[in-house]
Amino acid sequence: MVLTTNEVISDVLAAAGTAFCVAPAISILDQAIVQNASGTKSLGASLKDSVASMVRRPATFVRSPAFLLLWGVYGGTYVAVNLATSVCDKANATDHERHMVKFLGVSTVNIGLNVSKDKVFAKMFGQGTPRPVPMKSIGTFALRDSMTVFASFNLAPVVAESLAGAEVAGARTVAQLFCPVAMQWLSAPLHLLGLNWYNQPTVASSGERRSFIQKEYFTTALARSARIFPAFGVAPLINAPFRKFAKSIFCDTADFETRLPVPVAAATGTTALATSARR
Repeated sequence: MVLTTNEVISDVLAAAGTAFCVAPAISILDQAIVQNASGTKSLGASLKDSVASMVRRPATFVRSPAFLLLWGVYGGTYVAVNLATSVCDKANATDHERHMVKFLGVSTVNIGLNVSKDKVFAKMFGQGTPRPVPMKSIGTFALRDSMTVFASFNLAPVVAESLAGAEVAGARTVAQLFCPVAMQWLSAPLHLLGLNWYNQPTVASSGERRSFIQKEYFTTALARSARIFPAFGVAPLINAPFRKFAKSIFCDTADFETRLPVPVAAATGTTALATSARR
Protein backbone atom coordinates (compact mmCIF):
# COMPACT_ATOMS: atom_id res chain seq x y z
CA MET A 1 0.00 0.00 0.00
CA VAL A 2 1.64 3.25 -1.20
CA LEU A 3 1.52 6.34 1.00
CA THR A 4 1.44 9.87 -0.36
CA THR A 5 4.37 12.20 0.15
CA ASN A 6 2.36 14.31 2.60
CA GLU A 7 1.41 11.25 4.63
CA VAL A 8 5.07 10.28 4.94
CA ILE A 9 6.11 13.84 5.82
CA SER A 10 3.51 14.11 8.59
CA ASP A 11 4.54 10.76 10.08
CA VAL A 12 8.25 11.66 9.99
CA LEU A 13 7.74 15.10 11.55
CA ALA A 14 5.57 13.71 14.35
CA ALA A 15 8.18 11.05 15.10
CA ALA A 16 11.02 13.59 15.11
CA GLY A 17 9.11 15.85 17.50
CA THR A 18 8.27 12.96 19.80
CA ALA A 19 11.85 11.72 19.91
CA PHE A 20 13.19 15.22 20.56
CA CYS A 21 11.00 15.46 23.68
CA VAL A 22 12.17 12.18 25.24
CA ALA A 23 15.78 11.99 24.00
CA PRO A 24 17.24 14.21 26.76
CA ALA A 25 16.16 11.90 29.59
CA ILE A 26 17.06 8.72 27.71
CA SER A 27 20.48 9.96 26.59
CA ILE A 28 21.38 11.11 30.11
CA LEU A 29 20.43 7.74 31.59
CA ASP A 30 22.10 5.71 28.83
CA GLN A 31 25.35 7.63 29.18
CA ALA A 32 25.30 7.21 32.96
CA ILE A 33 24.72 3.46 32.70
CA VAL A 34 27.62 2.95 30.28
CA GLN A 35 30.02 5.20 32.20
CA ASN A 36 29.16 3.49 35.48
CA ALA A 37 29.70 0.03 33.96
CA SER A 38 33.04 1.05 32.45
CA GLY A 39 34.25 2.61 35.70
CA THR A 40 34.97 5.98 34.09
CA LYS A 41 32.34 7.75 36.22
CA SER A 42 29.81 6.73 38.85
CA LEU A 43 26.11 6.65 37.99
CA GLY A 44 25.33 9.58 40.28
CA ALA A 45 28.23 11.71 39.07
CA SER A 46 27.36 11.10 35.43
CA LEU A 47 23.70 11.97 35.99
CA LYS A 48 24.65 15.13 37.89
CA ASP A 49 27.09 16.31 35.20
CA SER A 50 24.71 15.61 32.32
CA VAL A 51 21.73 17.32 33.97
CA ALA A 52 23.91 20.34 34.80
CA SER A 53 25.09 20.50 31.20
CA MET A 54 21.51 20.32 29.91
CA VAL A 55 20.33 23.09 32.25
CA ARG A 56 23.30 25.45 31.91
CA ARG A 57 24.12 24.91 28.22
CA PRO A 58 21.00 23.54 26.51
CA ALA A 59 22.16 24.51 23.02
CA THR A 60 25.41 22.61 23.51
CA PHE A 61 23.57 19.67 25.06
CA VAL A 62 21.25 19.17 22.08
CA ARG A 63 24.28 19.15 19.77
CA SER A 64 26.09 16.51 21.82
CA PRO A 65 26.68 13.09 20.23
CA ALA A 66 24.79 11.30 23.02
CA PHE A 67 21.64 13.38 22.52
CA LEU A 68 21.80 13.20 18.73
CA LEU A 69 22.25 9.42 18.81
CA LEU A 70 19.21 8.89 21.01
CA TRP A 71 17.16 11.38 19.00
CA GLY A 72 18.05 9.32 15.95
CA VAL A 73 17.25 5.99 17.60
CA TYR A 74 13.79 6.99 18.78
CA GLY A 75 13.10 9.22 15.81
CA GLY A 76 13.69 6.19 13.59
CA THR A 77 11.65 3.97 15.89
CA TYR A 78 8.62 6.24 15.85
CA VAL A 79 8.91 6.82 12.11
CA ALA A 80 8.49 3.05 11.83
CA VAL A 81 5.52 3.15 14.24
CA ASN A 82 3.78 5.95 12.34
CA LEU A 83 4.42 4.58 8.86
CA ALA A 84 3.22 1.14 9.93
CA THR A 85 0.07 2.74 11.33
CA SER A 86 -0.55 4.70 8.12
CA VAL A 87 -0.06 1.64 5.93
CA CYS A 88 -2.40 -0.42 8.11
CA ASP A 89 -5.00 2.37 8.10
CA LYS A 90 -4.90 2.60 4.32
CA ALA A 91 -5.16 -1.17 3.92
CA ASN A 92 -7.98 -1.46 6.49
CA ALA A 93 -5.85 -4.05 8.28
CA THR A 94 -7.29 -6.24 11.00
CA ASP A 95 -6.02 -5.96 14.56
CA HIS A 96 -3.96 -9.13 14.08
CA GLU A 97 -2.38 -7.73 10.91
CA ARG A 98 -1.60 -4.43 12.62
CA HIS A 99 0.00 -6.29 15.51
CA MET A 100 2.23 -8.36 13.23
CA VAL A 101 3.24 -5.43 11.00
CA LYS A 102 4.27 -3.33 13.97
CA PHE A 103 5.97 -6.19 15.78
CA LEU A 104 8.11 -7.16 12.79
CA GLY A 105 8.72 -3.68 11.39
CA VAL A 106 9.15 -1.63 14.53
CA SER A 107 11.12 -4.21 16.51
CA THR A 108 13.53 -4.72 13.60
CA VAL A 109 14.17 -0.98 13.32
CA ASN A 110 14.39 -0.40 17.06
CA ILE A 111 16.72 -3.30 17.82
CA GLY A 112 18.97 -2.44 14.88
CA LEU A 113 19.24 1.21 15.90
CA ASN A 114 19.73 0.43 19.60
CA VAL A 115 22.48 -2.11 19.02
CA SER A 116 24.26 0.32 16.69
CA LYS A 117 23.94 3.05 19.32
CA ASP A 118 25.29 0.74 22.04
CA LYS A 119 28.37 0.01 19.92
CA VAL A 120 29.04 3.74 19.63
CA PHE A 121 28.36 4.40 23.33
CA ALA A 122 30.72 1.60 24.35
CA LYS A 123 33.50 3.28 22.37
CA MET A 124 32.61 6.83 23.50
CA PHE A 125 32.30 6.13 27.21
CA GLY A 126 34.24 2.89 27.69
CA GLN A 127 37.74 2.34 29.01
CA GLY A 128 40.94 2.78 27.04
CA THR A 129 41.41 3.36 23.33
CA PRO A 130 38.25 2.79 21.25
CA ARG A 131 38.30 -0.64 19.60
CA PRO A 132 35.88 -2.88 17.71
CA VAL A 133 32.92 -4.10 19.76
CA PRO A 134 33.08 -7.94 19.94
CA MET A 135 30.28 -9.92 18.33
CA LYS A 136 29.39 -11.52 21.66
CA SER A 137 28.69 -8.04 23.08
CA ILE A 138 26.52 -7.20 20.08
CA GLY A 139 24.71 -10.51 20.54
CA THR A 140 23.95 -9.82 24.21
CA PHE A 141 22.66 -6.34 23.34
CA ALA A 142 20.34 -7.80 20.70
CA LEU A 143 19.10 -10.50 23.10
CA ARG A 144 18.51 -7.84 25.76
CA ASP A 145 16.33 -5.81 23.39
CA SER A 146 14.52 -8.92 22.17
CA MET A 147 13.50 -9.63 25.76
CA THR A 148 11.95 -6.17 25.99
CA VAL A 149 10.12 -6.76 22.71
CA PHE A 150 8.80 -10.06 24.06
CA ALA A 151 7.62 -8.38 27.26
CA SER A 152 5.86 -5.67 25.28
CA PHE A 153 4.17 -7.69 22.56
CA ASN A 154 3.71 -11.17 24.00
CA LEU A 155 3.78 -11.01 27.77
CA ALA A 156 1.80 -7.82 28.36
CA PRO A 157 -1.47 -9.06 26.77
CA VAL A 158 -1.33 -12.21 28.92
CA VAL A 159 -0.77 -10.17 32.07
CA ALA A 160 -3.60 -7.80 31.11
CA GLU A 161 -6.03 -10.70 30.72
CA SER A 162 -5.02 -12.01 34.14
CA LEU A 163 -6.04 -8.75 35.84
CA ALA A 164 -9.55 -10.01 36.55
CA GLY A 165 -12.11 -7.38 37.40
CA ALA A 166 -10.00 -4.49 36.14
CA GLU A 167 -11.27 -2.09 33.49
CA VAL A 168 -10.00 -3.41 30.15
CA ALA A 169 -8.20 -0.33 28.84
CA GLY A 170 -6.69 0.36 32.25
CA ALA A 171 -5.51 -3.24 32.60
CA ARG A 172 -3.82 -3.13 29.19
CA THR A 173 -2.10 0.16 29.97
CA VAL A 174 -0.84 -1.03 33.35
CA ALA A 175 0.37 -4.36 31.96
CA GLN A 176 2.11 -2.86 28.96
CA LEU A 177 3.85 -0.22 31.04
CA PHE A 178 4.80 -2.68 33.78
CA CYS A 179 6.04 -5.64 31.73
CA PRO A 180 8.85 -3.90 29.77
CA VAL A 181 10.05 -2.18 32.94
CA ALA A 182 9.98 -5.43 34.91
CA MET A 183 11.90 -7.19 32.13
CA GLN A 184 14.84 -4.83 32.69
CA TRP A 185 15.49 -6.60 35.98
CA LEU A 186 16.00 -9.82 34.02
CA SER A 187 17.91 -8.35 31.09
CA ALA A 188 20.25 -6.03 33.04
CA PRO A 189 22.87 -8.82 33.50
CA LEU A 190 23.03 -9.22 29.71
CA HIS A 191 23.60 -5.50 29.31
CA LEU A 192 26.38 -5.54 31.90
CA LEU A 193 27.95 -8.66 30.42
CA GLY A 194 28.07 -7.11 26.95
CA LEU A 195 29.70 -3.96 28.29
CA ASN A 196 32.16 -5.95 30.41
CA TRP A 197 33.25 -8.03 27.42
CA TYR A 198 34.09 -4.76 25.69
CA ASN A 199 35.70 -2.94 28.63
CA GLN A 200 37.54 -5.95 30.13
CA PRO A 201 38.30 -8.33 27.24
CA THR A 202 41.18 -10.02 29.09
CA VAL A 203 39.45 -10.81 32.40
CA ALA A 204 40.77 -14.22 33.42
CA SER A 205 37.75 -15.91 34.96
CA SER A 206 33.99 -16.00 34.64
CA GLY A 207 33.88 -15.45 38.40
CA GLU A 208 35.35 -11.96 37.95
CA ARG A 209 32.67 -11.10 35.40
CA ARG A 210 30.01 -12.51 37.71
CA SER A 211 31.28 -10.37 40.60
CA PHE A 212 31.17 -7.28 38.38
CA ILE A 213 27.56 -8.01 37.35
CA GLN A 214 26.51 -8.61 40.96
CA LYS A 215 28.13 -5.35 42.06
CA GLU A 216 26.50 -3.21 39.37
CA TYR A 217 23.21 -5.09 38.97
CA PHE A 218 20.88 -3.04 41.16
CA THR A 219 21.89 0.42 39.98
CA THR A 220 21.93 -0.69 36.33
CA ALA A 221 18.54 -2.42 36.50
CA LEU A 222 17.06 0.60 38.26
CA ALA A 223 18.50 3.03 35.71
CA ARG A 224 17.41 0.92 32.74
CA SER A 225 13.91 0.70 34.22
CA ALA A 226 13.88 4.49 34.48
CA ARG A 227 14.92 4.93 30.84
CA ILE A 228 12.11 2.63 29.66
CA PHE A 229 9.44 4.98 31.00
CA PRO A 230 10.06 8.01 28.75
CA ALA A 231 10.84 5.79 25.76
CA PHE A 232 7.80 3.54 25.99
CA GLY A 233 5.45 5.29 28.42
CA VAL A 234 5.62 9.02 27.73
CA ALA A 235 6.64 8.96 24.06
CA PRO A 236 3.53 7.17 22.75
CA LEU A 237 1.31 9.68 24.54
CA ILE A 238 3.23 12.53 22.88
CA ASN A 239 3.35 10.86 19.48
CA ALA A 240 -0.42 10.45 19.23
CA PRO A 241 -1.40 14.16 19.32
CA PHE A 242 1.72 15.16 17.35
CA ARG A 243 0.72 12.77 14.58
CA LYS A 244 -2.89 13.92 14.63
CA PHE A 245 -1.79 17.56 14.34
CA ALA A 246 0.65 16.82 11.51
CA LYS A 247 -1.98 14.86 9.60
CA SER A 248 -4.46 17.73 9.95
CA ILE A 249 -1.94 20.11 8.36
CA PHE A 250 -0.35 17.99 5.64
CA CYS A 251 -3.11 15.56 4.79
CA ASP A 252 -6.19 17.76 5.18
CA THR A 253 -7.97 14.83 6.78
CA ALA A 254 -10.95 16.16 8.64
CA ASP A 255 -11.99 12.76 9.89
CA PHE A 256 -8.56 11.67 11.09
CA GLU A 257 -8.87 10.36 14.63
CA THR A 258 -6.24 9.43 17.15
CA ARG A 259 -6.90 6.87 19.80
CA LEU A 260 -4.83 7.26 22.93
CA PRO A 261 -2.00 4.77 22.66
CA VAL A 262 -1.25 1.67 24.61
CA PRO A 263 2.54 1.24 24.80
CA VAL A 264 3.46 -2.00 23.09
CA ALA A 265 6.76 -1.98 21.24
CA ALA A 266 10.50 -2.51 21.32
CA ALA A 267 13.56 -1.54 23.53
CA THR A 268 17.27 -0.83 24.57
CA GLY A 269 18.75 0.29 26.20
CA THR A 270 16.74 -0.63 24.74
CA THR A 271 12.24 -0.98 23.83
CA ALA A 272 7.68 -0.80 24.32
CA LEU A 273 5.89 1.21 21.76
CA ALA A 274 2.33 2.15 21.12
CA THR A 275 -0.43 2.04 18.71
CA SER A 276 0.04 5.76 18.31
CA ALA A 277 -2.88 6.39 16.02
CA ARG A 278 -5.62 4.44 14.43
CA ARG A 279 -8.90 5.16 12.70
